[in-house]
Amino acid sequence: MTVEIPTIYITDDWTVDDIHTEDDCDDAHALLTALIVSIEARMDDLEIAGEALSIDYKRCKSALRWKKAAMQVVNTKRGKLNRLRQEQYHTDRKSRLCAYFAAMHPVEYERAIRHVEAGTDTLVTKPSRAAQ
Repeated sequence: MTVEIPTIYITDDWTVDDIHTEDDCDDAHALLTALIVSIEARMDDLEIAGEALSIDYKRCKSALRWKKAAMQVVNTKRGKLNRLRQEQYHTDRKSRLCAYFAAMHPVEYERAIRHVEAGTDTLVTKPSRAAQ
């Protein structure tokens, strides 16, 4: 049994699978927001005209669900991209700190490497009596 996942379109030629950067997320979010507002306005007009049971209204309602689903995917992708950027920042920061420490304190750096390699790098600190 295979499960088919439907393609969620932002526009006729742009899907949520085409989003790879934060700029893509920004563009998609802006466009989807405008489309959702437009669809909701059309649905309001149809309701006022007494056509809440019409085919056009049902099509609008379906389109609205798909655009909201697309918005949810865009927001999820933005969150993933933000987390990846934060992880990269912390990784780069740790690398720069290690490089700085190695350059400025080579003896202590080598000693730290030996502790890590020996598995004796866990530090146990007790709060001082003055801090208690």
